Amino acid sequence: MVTAQELIYTGLSNVNGALRNGLMLKSMFSTCDQIISFSNAMVEMGRKEPYLLLFAEDMAREVALRSGRLISEVGDFVLKQGGNVLMDYNARDELLKRISDELHIISGLCYGAWRAMYWTGQRGIIRSLNPFAGFINSDQRIVEEILLKAKYLKK
Repeated sequence: MVTAQELIYTGLSNVNGALRNGLMLKSMFSTCDQIISFSNAMVEMGRKEPYLLLFAEDMAREVALRSGRLISEVGDFVLKQGGNVLMDYNARDELLKRISDELHIISGLCYGAWRAMYWTGQRGIIRSLNPFAGFINSDQRIVEEILLKAKYLKK
């Protein structure tokens, strides 16, 4: 009786692991789709206004660096030779988790680059490059507040 329960438990555990891995792969596919769509949007914006690519340069470097590390890590694992070439479920889960995490980070970087390009296009390059824009806005707000209070003091 115990062996039948163990067989059923082992079988259900394997099915659960396969479903979990399938859902993780589906999520990774969705993340890759987001990366591709943000990249295509950046290419399209860069084609229309090439100066916008300057605002995505740092993020593009980081994406290239992370992608290279991810490819290297997966390649090393896949091309592993020797007696221990089979992967147990813990190593597989760990590898899938690392790949999924890196893909989410890369997706976030692509989104950030796209948003930087988008808002630079909306605001204009001069306003985006001005490092004192925040100070000017706060100074303007202070002056308006002083004028408003002065108006109430006169009444």
